Amino acid sequence: MKHLLIICLLLSVAGCVTTPPISTEATELAWQARQALLQQQQVWTLQGRIAVSLDDEGWQAGLHWRQRGDAFVIELIDPLGRKVARFEGDPTGVVMTTSKGQTAYAATAEELMQRQTGFSLPLTGLRYWVLGLPDPAATQDGIALDGAGRLSQLSQSGWDVAYQQYQAMPLTELPRKINLTNQQLNARLIVKDWFVPSP
Repeated sequence: MKHLLIICLLLSVAGCVTTPPISTEATELAWQARQALLQQQQVWTLQGRIAVSLDDEGWQAGLHWRQRGDAFVIELIDPLGRKVARFEGDPTGVVMTTSKGQTAYAATAEELMQRQTGFSLPLTGLRYWVLGLPDPAATQDGIALDGAGRLSQLSQSGWDVAYQQYQAMPLTELPRKINLTNQQLNARLIVKDWFVPSP
């Protein structure tokens, strides 16, 4: 009986050895390859939903975002499918047009949102974060990768970004569920559809 217990113990140890942990080097190499691929992606479109909570208040809207290099168009849509607001911008500035035809202008999307709504989403960084990349123009405070070499956590520009789910695309996986938090608000982005042409 004693010999049988020893044999079982050895087999269980051997079984543990045959499933080695994920190689950190392999994960890092996968992350480097992934970054190189996604950094080439200058044209994309996503459709989804965004929910924002600030203190005891919150709102949610449909989201249609088209990015073409440094130029973008973001449309917010109400539950009935009506466009509530449209943000159109590039490095020269951003214009917001409401459903009533009113317009407002600012140098950045963050400044415009803060002025119009009292809070601001980090659209400059979010352009990269939605792809699963850090913003190359900002310092990274910390990142964590999953076993496939994808971002699972990112801290940058005062925001904590958590990647909860990815979806398969022809060339790679892209984020499907993202949570963003800072000291003032929480935001949750769910991507329903991606359109990403081959770079």
